Amino acid sequence: MRQLLFHQEKCSHTASAPPLPRFSDEAGLRAGFPLAGIYRTPDGVTANVMEKLGQDWDGWTAHDDTYVVDGENVVVLARYTATNKPTGRPIDVRVAHHFVVRGGLVVRFEQFADTALVREAKTD
Repeated sequence: MRQLLFHQEKCSHTASAPPLPRFSDEAGLRAGFPLAGIYRTPDGVTANVMEKLGQDWDGWTAHDDTYVVDGENVVVLARYTATNKPTGRPIDVRVAHHFVVRGGLVVRFEQFADTALVREAKTD
């Protein structure tokens, strides 16, 4: 389950976007931190979230620590660490990811995070 869902990868300005969990082609991803939006395809997630994180943040890393599984629902408790490139301010933010997994593919993903800490790191 851990390998399917969550990759501990770093984004940098020189690295390509990190690999994603195995999303279905119709998966809905609701991201609120720091790139709010609803993305319906793996390509949409890559272009609108992962690549942009690499542009704005150094050392973007997701640290997963707890998995709670109930049928097709998986909640991952984790934290993000990174440094905002324009301000040089670091973050260390607790997050929760809710995945719905069917047939070995993520069909829905929603993220919960403390966006105030992100805003603070991005503000001069």
